[in-house]
Amino acid sequence: MWNEFFFSAPQLKRDSLGCGSSFLRIIGAVVSVIALVLLVVAVRALFVGYNSFDPVLFAGLYVWLFAFVAFSVVVVQTVRRIGGDQLYVLFALAFLGAIGLAQLAPTIGEPNYCWFFGDYPNLGGRWLPPRTFRCTSLPFEIVGWFAGWGVGLWLVNRRALRS
Repeated sequence: MWNEFFFSAPQLKRDSLGCGSSFLRIIGAVVSVIALVLLVVAVRALFVGYNSFDPVLFAGLYVWLFAFVAFSVVVVQTVRRIGGDQLYVLFALAFLGAIGLAQLAPTIGEPNYCWFFGDYPNLGGRWLPPRTFRCTSLPFEIVGWFAGWGVGLWLVNRRALRS
C-alpha cells in the first residue's frame, strides 16, 4: 500500500520531449559510460591515495553518490518485484554484507584513513596524520552492501518459490 503512494507518479512518454527514443538512449549510454569511467578513477584514488585528504574525500563522496543512485534503482525494482514485504530482512543482510566485506579490505602501507575513522595511534593526546591518505574499505563496503542485498533477494525468492 505504501509503495503505491511513493511509486505512482505519472509516467512520461519517451517521445514527449520531441526527440526520438534512440537519441535518449544514446544520451543515456554516454552518461552511463562517463559515470563508470569516473567511478573507476574514484576507486583508483581511494586505493592509491594522495598526500592531501581532499582528493580522497571527493573520490569517496563520488563513490557514495554513485552507490546511492544505483541502489535507489535497485530498491525500486525490488519493491516492484516482491512488493516490499521483506525489506527489513534485505536491509539487515545488506548491512551485514557491508560490515563483513569492509573487514576484508586490504591495508596498503599505512592503515586506512576513512573520514573520521582511522587506525592511527594517538600518542599522548597528539594525533599523527598519515603520509598518504587512502580509504580501501569504502569500495568493499559498497560491494558488500550490494552482495548482501543480492543474497537476501535470493533467499526471499527461494522461500517464495517453496511456498
